[in-house]
Amino acid sequence: DVAARREVESVFGRALYFCPQCVELWMGYLEFGLKFKGKMEMVGMFDAALEKAGLDINSNELWSSYVEWVKSWDVHSPVEENQRRDILRRVYQKAVRNPMHNLEAFWRAYEAFESTGVNKDLVRGLLAENQPRYTAALAEFRARKNRRDGINQNALASPPRGRPKENEQARLWRRFVGAERLNPHNVEPEELQRRVSYAYQVSMSFLYRYPDAWLDLAYFHLDSGHPGVARETFRRGLEAVPGCPLLYFAFADFEELQGNTTDAVRLYEELLEKSPTSLAYIQYMRFVRRSGDVENSRKVFLRARRDPKYSTFHVYIAAARIELYLNKEANLAKNIFELGMRQFPDCVGLALEFITFLWNMNDERYLRVVFNRVLDQLPKVCFLSEPSRQVNEYSDLFCRVFYSSNAKLGHCGTSLWSLKTCTGTLRA
Repeated sequence: DVAARREVESVFGRALYFCPQCVELWMGYLEFGLKFKGKMEMVGMFDAALEKAGLDINSNELWSSYVEWVKSWDVHSPVEENQRRDILRRVYQKAVRNPMHNLEAFWRAYEAFESTGVNKDLVRGLLAENQPRYTAALAEFRARKNRRDGINQNALASPPRGRPKENEQARLWRRFVGAERLNPHNVEPEELQRRVSYAYQVSMSFLYRYPDAWLDLAYFHLDSGHPGVARETFRRGLEAVPGCPLLYFAFADFEELQGNTTDAVRLYEELLEKSPTSLAYIQYMRFVRRSGDVENSRKVFLRARRDPKYSTFHVYIAAARIELYLNKEANLAKNIFELGMRQFPDCVGLALEFITFLWNMNDERYLRVVFNRVLDQLPKVCFLSEPSRQVNEYSDLFCRVFYSSNAKLGHCGTSLWSLKTCTGTLRA
């Protein structure tokens, strides 16, 4: 039944999209293909399987299946025989340089295969060429096997939950990937790219829900000169961890650096729809301003103000800094701080930012007004945080710089009284 075969193939396709490094899954797919597909189609399927999962130390079954299947071909002409020998040689030569189980048996099989050749000088040359690669692969197999000690390859992927056993598994997988990146056997850059990429992919069997793992993989592809693969990695990461701000921010930055401003805008809008936060609004504001669009950056701030659940005081600080440092609009920055102080009258962190702004602007008159307002609130909220201590220090410095005595500023003594009330101890 054609429809049923297409459905089965569709299921395999979806499964291999999420688990491209799974040897058992590829074996099942190849077994299905052998029943319904032609010779050259199967050559393509075997090559795809080896490309995706052939680097696994347990992939020897894949390689053996490929070799045995090619050996079983019925050949009826010298041309077909030559084609079969060419494919077998290609598969053998890739197999003997691949770190995996039963590598010694593959080398012996390859020697036996080449020894059937008529040209003995060619045979000796081919074996001499591949011997060092086989030796290096054997050493790498032993090292890779040791690096997998302690890794539970059957553990299910789950979001980070802080559990000791899960933390240990995550650490071991990261160590495995890191060891591959060190290139201990000095393989060629192209081969290193394949090995490290595969190590990342196989680690995703456990780290699938870890945003930083997808971020590392995307940056690896980007640093390797493959921005298209990096983009696809970001997309897969967002499928694995939907609504993750870290991945959205990194993906948007990536698209911005690639010159794809429209795609970056789409990502920010998508994030605000799925997982709105004050940080998302702030990052969006900064991105739009970096793009040179002053008015739309201000519109993002207005959107944030109309979203009271996520319009925290941090949004006001970020908008004021954009106006001050990027737009060179000190008056607008001052107005934004005023709006924030009306919205968050008890927020010491915002007050400290506003005081710092006025201090740098040398606005003595308005600074006094803000100090009186803020110091009225400090004894009530009784904060002992670092921002509140800094407000106290600013108020004392203000009195010392601008006035000969505390009497001229009604609340100059309030900061000391506030700390005494909160702690019960007046510190000099």
